[in-house]
Amino acid sequence: MRILLTILVLYSILWTCTSLQETGSFLHITDVFWRRRNDSCAKNLDECVKHSLNRLLQKSKEYHPSFVMWSCAGGRRAPTVIKLMKEVFKDMMILPALPPVKLPASKKNLAYYRNISNYFGNWLDNEARKTFWKTGYYTRFLKTPKDLQVIVLNTAFFCSFHVLSELDDPAGQWTWLVLELMKAKRMNKKVYLLMSATPDAFNISNDRTFVAKHYDRYINVVQTFSDVIKGQFGGYEDAEKFHLITDKAGNNV
Repeated sequence: MRILLTILVLYSILWTCTSLQETGSFLHITDVFWRRRNDSCAKNLDECVKHSLNRLLQKSKEYHPSFVMWSCAGGRRAPTVIKLMKEVFKDMMILPALPPVKLPASKKNLAYYRNISNYFGNWLDNEARKTFWKTGYYTRFLKTPKDLQVIVLNTAFFCSFHVLSELDDPAGQWTWLVLELMKAKRMNKKVYLLMSATPDAFNISNDRTFVAKHYDRYINVVQTFSDVIKGQFGGYEDAEKFHLITDKAGNNV
């Protein structure tokens, strides 16, 4: 009997101690999605997904990452992915970033952020929930390494499809980000920025890319705080490219 499995595509980057000695190792899952190669396997789809994802996560665990970042933590199968990640990485900090969805930050849509935070469970602490429940962005301080702070952005607000992208400071995220970076600088923290939709998708043109003013502001923030921001991680577009940003002196940041 010939069985053609549904393909699970999970892009992951494992940064090890050899590349970031002061930070340690961590796992970055950029996106999880499925490509159905044959409708005949539809009835086995859930089992295919669970089996494939579980094998990949178990293999990733062998590298003993200190924490896990997930750039596009949403979608129809998010509960399945979240459940498996909790089983595999039981005692590990997992930092999810929401995918680019069209919900504005308003009281009418608080249920969305609260409901998905219930799936995340203890991935969010009480401090993170204060902003996540309202706007979908938050920050976490890591126990290992102690000097690292991860700021998780809700970059949907900056994309052209989003109704709030016309505002200069949608959902107050720019003001919040700058304040967090200023505090991190005073506390001598290193910062990683985690997001789903990224500032620039190169030759890819769709409504999930940043509008010009938010792109320019992102670059300005990264340049201004280049001594604090030590890494930027995103995932959503199927583009195998890196975007290098320089500081105001022309050095890579």
